[in-house]
Amino acid sequence: MFKRVLLVYLRDDNAARAQAWEVASAYRALAGNAEGLLRATAQRPDDGDCDLVIELCFRSETAMRLLEESADYRALYARLEAVAERIDRSAFGEYGYAAATPQADEYSMKWHKFLIYFALWAGAILNGISGISTLFSCLGGEYAAVYDIYPALLGLDVFGGLCLIGIAVFQIITRNALARFSRKAPQMVVWLYASTVILSVLQVVAVWLVSGVGLSYVMTPDMWLILIEGALMTWANQVYYRKRAAMFVN
Repeated sequence: MFKRVLLVYLRDDNAARAQAWEVASAYRALAGNAEGLLRATAQRPDDGDCDLVIELCFRSETAMRLLEESADYRALYARLEAVAERIDRSAFGEYGYAAATPQADEYSMKWHKFLIYFALWAGAILNGISGISTLFSCLGGEYAAVYDIYPALLGLDVFGGLCLIGIAVFQIITRNALARFSRKAPQMVVWLYASTVILSVLQVVAVWLVSGVGLSYVMTPDMWLILIEGALMTWANQVYYRKRAAMFVN
């Protein structure tokens, strides 16, 4: 279970304090309307200097991040900021104190959600199917005539198929690490896309050396597309997750 705690110090005027309790009621109402939110409390503390303590208990840290990135929650938090002199934010997880993470409010997580809910799952399925298909083609004799002329190509194709299956497995592992906000997840996703570029370059060089055909023949438009796409994805994820590195603390 993960918990977000907000210690709210209200502005010293009656209007702000009156509005604050309306905002507190809205926070309490989140419990029945937000997926993964188990409990929400907002009340005056028994002791301490703050005026209001808001506690949100989540089933997982992912649920906490997703709620805090939603438009409705951002609007509610803006209402809270309007009546507050100061807000101290803390996050607690299964292993104790996690850290305050203002970056969650500063940066959009739409690309992160796209990766963990679609792109990495889809990529793992496609790479897995492609890898298995490549192995069946190698072992089923579909390209036997080619392998008779260039025997080393059989080993290269088997290696390539196994690498695709390995990348598919790594995509699932990376997806789960991103969803858990693992400390290693940003580096994992960068290396994931870099590995596709590295594998493609190795395949091009190996086929060129083994077959003796011209490099321009090996570098098909599809191969250029794979290399350019992989390089752009590697760079984009490096930039994207470097700005959000403080969010990945587990």
